Amino acid sequence: VSTQSTWGVRGFTHCVTELRSNVDAVYDITMGYVDYQAGERPSEQSLFKGRWPKEIHFHVARYGIETLPQEAPGIDEWVVKRFEEKESRLKAFYNDAYHFEGPVKPGGLPGGAYLGSLLLCVIGAFWCYWLWCSSIPRWATLGSALAYIGLTAAGLGVDGLVLQLHGGKPPIAEGKGK
Repeated sequence: VSTQSTWGVRGFTHCVTELRSNVDAVYDITMGYVDYQAGERPSEQSLFKGRWPKEIHFHVARYGIETLPQEAPGIDEWVVKRFEEKESRLKAFYNDAYHFEGPVKPGGLPGGAYLGSLLLCVIGAFWCYWLWCSSIPRWATLGSALAYIGLTAAGLGVDGLVLQLHGGKPPIAEGKGK
């Protein structure tokens, strides 16, 4: 298991251990994108360039919290199995003409992509107006944009920066928690 997926396993295990009494289920959601290759996902850059997925398919599985192991090592094994199933499911999706196994339930709003784009434009227009009228969001936006551009140019991204700052390990110390 890679460093990043180990981080995901540890983070998931920590969340299950800490939140078990407050949740009744865990949902595993796998997304497949039509007109994309296996392993390729939409990015901010591709969306900005106008390359939107033709369709997005979701595979959703619900696991009752009582079905998950009680101890951390068992939870680690359980989530690694889910990752393996997810990879297998995605491989089949891209090899089987963009189709997940199981029942299909069409969803979404008619014209949902256009409605979402319209909402994004309205929110963007409001934000631009607020930037024009006040210096606080102006400086916050400038700082955030510069940080994002710098991290993207360095090839890190925010998650890569966090991993680097913690020596390739998740920021949750071993043995902490309960």
